[in-house]
Amino acid sequence: EAAGRTKEATKLQAYARILVGAATGNLSDAPEPEALIAVLAELSVEEVVIARALALFKRDQPAPDAAVPIGRVVDERVWQHFAHELPEAVRRNLTFHLKRLERSGLIAEITGAYDEYTGGQYEPTPTLLRIIDCLPTG
Repeated sequence: EAAGRTKEATKLQAYARILVGAATGNLSDAPEPEALIAVLAELSVEEVVIARALALFKRDQPAPDAAVPIGRVVDERVWQHFAHELPEAVRRNLTFHLKRLERSGLIAEITGAYDEYTGGQYEPTPTLLRIIDCLPTG
């Protein structure tokens, strides 16, 4: 049904990868294929691209003006660098897209663990990391 409702080739490829992964056992730790396809069906292609970028985002990379890696803590400068790398059309409504991704269960907002954290930063869920190879590259 989801494949019949979309004209987006990138989404069709993602659906196919999920089904192949389920058939070959490569997605054995992920939710059932029907649930994954339903999640992707309700997301825009831009949101799927953001999810992939967030899953691949290396939090231990130095910020643009930092000499040493920041490590697991998501420094505001690193988060801003990540957001800046996204297309302008996505950045304008980034909070909207991130909240939709959070509702889907693919990302989670980082909460309460860091001093001076003001919110609005996200990390991939284990499920997103399990299905990353199924998602389109952009």
